[in-house]
Amino acid sequence: MKIALAQINPVIGDISGNAAKITRAIEQAIEAGADMVAFSELSLIGYPPHDLVFDKRLLAEASAAVEALTVKCANITAIVGYVRRAESGALQNVAAVLQNSEIRHVHVKSRLCKCGLFGEHRYFIPAEADTPQTVEVAGTDVCLMIGECVTATAGQVIVNLAASPYYVGNAVSRETHLADLAAKAGAPIVFINQVGGNDEIIFDGASCVVCPDSQVLARAKSFEEDLLIVDTNADNQRCEPLGGKIARISAALKLGLGDYVRKCGFSGVVLGLSGGVDSAVVASLSAEALGPENVHVLLMPSRYSSDHSLADARKLAENLGIEYQVMPIEPIHSAFEKAMGWSPDEIHVASENIQARIRGSLLMSFSNEYGYLPLATGNK
Repeated sequence: MKIALAQINPVIGDISGNAAKITRAIEQAIEAGADMVAFSELSLIGYPPHDLVFDKRLLAEASAAVEALTVKCANITAIVGYVRRAESGALQNVAAVLQNSEIRHVHVKSRLCKCGLFGEHRYFIPAEADTPQTVEVAGTDVCLMIGECVTATAGQVIVNLAASPYYVGNAVSRETHLADLAAKAGAPIVFINQVGGNDEIIFDGASCVVCPDSQVLARAKSFEEDLLIVDTNADNQRCEPLGGKIARISAALKLGLGDYVRKCGFSGVVLGLSGGVDSAVVASLSAEALGPENVHVLLMPSRYSSDHSLADARKLAENLGIEYQVMPIEPIHSAFEKAMGWSPDEIHVASENIQARIRGSLLMSFSNEYGYLPLATGNK
């Protein structure tokens, strides 16, 4: 069977935008000759939607979008995640199987995520029975699972719709777990993960197919959208490298920052550049994530700033090709000291700390005026 793993970056609550991404992926999968295309958990509404699931209009729009997508599925099977209301009126995390231009089956998630990050028990009720459900695709039995519902269930192909968040070392441990389950089930596991940043949560993608012999047959790209076409009967498949620890941390930071700026509608970012390593790293990551034209930096020297640090900050901004502006804070700093009754000749820890508050106020002023997201550059 030929399967397309559609790894998309949905915007939470943007049903029309997400449906457009899903439509494009279905069309591309058809062009590639795929029998089935599968998407990540709650791909139509985005994960995690939290309290947005209580918006009746949003749920109605999602249901209408699923119905509209069936038109695209005359010659392909698509598995799309969304939220629906059960007969009891309670909400469910489900996956619709679109086949022969109709909704052939709706699979309900049975093992809800209990961790505080998602807290699915606040929103959803699980399936009545924790038993895998199977649909036939191109003569092959496909066992459907959502999220943590991955169990060692025998079947010809196991398809797992997921939204597995990134943390350092997660990809290796995740694939080790999938390999163990595939070996126990004696069947390949097709794992489709969400990609993208949603507030403080980052999804790394790296969707994959793991064989019963515990080998990773194919893997999609990490930290970016991808459409991975896999022939389960072939050995030579596209298998993207995971990359090293530091490379993955860098990619995660850039994805998280870039998506936060884009999805929240900021016009760019602004930060203070001091000449130190901490602000240099933030500026460099920002330029790579957003493009240098969307990064704005302020050089805010005080009486404690050395000529060397100011020169380093200028050089870095020029090397990165980002806009910078020099705004000496000495006049404001002196005004603070005068208001407090301090002499400029005295050394006060409180006086030195006021510098950070002045700089923060200037950055927030630029944010309010120009719609930039202000970035903190604390050395951690």
